[in-house]
Amino acid sequence: MRIKTLRVALLSLLLLLLFLTACETGLLEPGTYDPDNADARPLFNRTGLVDANGDCYPGYRNYNIRSDRVSLSWAASGDDNFVCYKLFRNNQLVRSIHDRAVTAWVDSNLVQNTGYLYKVATQVRTGLSRADTLTIKTASLMPPDVRYRINNSQMAILSWKDRSDIPGNFKIYRNNNLIAEVPEFIGKDSDHVYSYQDNSVEHYATYNYQIMKSGTLDETPLSDPVSVYVNYELFAPYLQTLTQLSLVPEVLVEWEDNCHSETAFRIYRRAYGAPEFQQIATVTGWDQDEYTDSANLAIGVTYEYYMTSIDADTTPVSESAPSNTLSINLNENINVIWQVALIDGYGDGWNGGYLTVFVNGTPVLDTITLVSGSGPAYFNFQVQDGDEITTYYYAGGWPYENYYAILDHNGAIVAESGGTWNNPMASTPESITVPIIVDLGGPAPDGQYLYTGGVK
Repeated sequence: MRIKTLRVALLSLLLLLLFLTACETGLLEPGTYDPDNADARPLFNRTGLVDANGDCYPGYRNYNIRSDRVSLSWAASGDDNFVCYKLFRNNQLVRSIHDRAVTAWVDSNLVQNTGYLYKVATQVRTGLSRADTLTIKTASLMPPDVRYRINNSQMAILSWKDRSDIPGNFKIYRNNNLIAEVPEFIGKDSDHVYSYQDNSVEHYATYNYQIMKSGTLDETPLSDPVSVYVNYELFAPYLQTLTQLSLVPEVLVEWEDNCHSETAFRIYRRAYGAPEFQQIATVTGWDQDEYTDSANLAIGVTYEYYMTSIDADTTPVSESAPSNTLSINLNENINVIWQVALIDGYGDGWNGGYLTVFVNGTPVLDTITLVSGSGPAYFNFQVQDGDEITTYYYAGGWPYENYYAILDHNGAIVAESGGTWNNPMASTPESITVPIIVDLGGPAPDGQYLYTGGVK
């Protein structure tokens, strides 16, 4: 009788250990376990870290999120059988806190400009409560991207974009000496272009400029040196390529610019054999080197293009000599590059799941997968107007975490499955069996369905 009782006790203990182990493992897949006697999952305090859209801008401004650390806090547990809080980073346990009154922790020694998935769970005597998750990107310390222009008064004008996330002002160095400080733009416009005009330069002299952003707690490295030769000279860009994009039709014009005095470019076009070129666009932009022409083009016609540089700060506007001339014939059938993007909402890859993409019934991307991380991982394939796209999705472990999207040549989502781009765990992906008909701008083939929405 004693031996039997001992066996029963040992068996009960073994079952309890297995149960607790399952609870620990289940935490890594939220939603699989929620103990009855855990009152509520702990919730991260998001105020001061992220905004309603999940952007980390508030945390960067108040230093809760820095380049190498994140300050986390959460609601205190009210469970009577509380054991500890457990914090996970990218599915790895990084901290256990046994004092229920301690509801804050600083995770340090992180890598700048990197995304981290955090989870906090309450350990109770019977297991772990369901975890709350929070995705944080550490602050970028990338230096500014600097360009310059010489105006017709022989002054150097520096322009740059802020690639960091830290608060602070910009320090401008010329030949290693600090010459100015420019306040930051207060806002979330990542495309804001800063400008500074150096009026103390000499004609025909060469200067080296560098810019850094410096704040109260952090600063970026200096930007790459920019060598500026002070001489106003307006000449045309080099026209590189003309590419037909679709049957609308559209032409992508790409060029290389080595001039440092223009404020904009003019693009000229004519149909082959026409007597004169016509100006079709004036292109401005801090780093513009391409333009999409879609104005009054026709299939079967050959078009010629050239460009000029202009300085709109002069009166009248100054214009360079013409660039080289390129021509393109617009065809009825063209190949374009589309993409498939794979995302995992949990951050540990597709766990054996994979996707095969078919064009007109032929596999063009065979058993592609996201090996690890959140993605997105992009895979390219070629299509023509009227092609039919289908997919086969194989579900591996935890398929509800998976998401995929098909993107057209303009980067727009043509079809998606497994939720949405911003909410990739809303549903489990499916195969696309109703063909997506590729439309590059013309009408869909007669009797066929032009597919532009979610999975049918």
